[in-house]
Amino acid sequence: MFKCPATKPVGAGSLVAAPARSANVPAINQQAEWLNALYVEEWNLFRNFYCPVMKHVRTEVEGSRKKRVYDQPATPFERLKASAGVDPGQIERLEALQGRLHPFELKRRIEKKLRRVLKPPGRARLQVAA
Repeated sequence: MFKCPATKPVGAGSLVAAPARSANVPAINQQAEWLNALYVEEWNLFRNFYCPVMKHVRTEVEGSRKKRVYDQPATPFERLKASAGVDPGQIERLEALQGRLHPFELKRRIEKKLRRVLKPPGRARLQVAA
């Protein structure tokens, strides 16, 4: 988990300049917590169940050119189901979880959390005089 490091004042006579201390360190830590929660909750579910990936299989060399060969696109969950030695009970639980998920709702929640994280910290909203 990311945590914004606290800066220490550098003593007088030191050859190293003190790093600029941001007044928004608590806000940055809050943003880091939001990002960590996003990765643990929605992002992992979205990536593992709904984002297909092409795995690199091999590289063929033809003269001075290289040709990369990839397998068929599949989600990490599909690859897990196809692999040998996986507990069938765990696969059933993951399939039930996938059945309860809605990809568009998941994407909407991801975007909502990202907008909150990307908003500059400590910035007051402008109020229009009536």
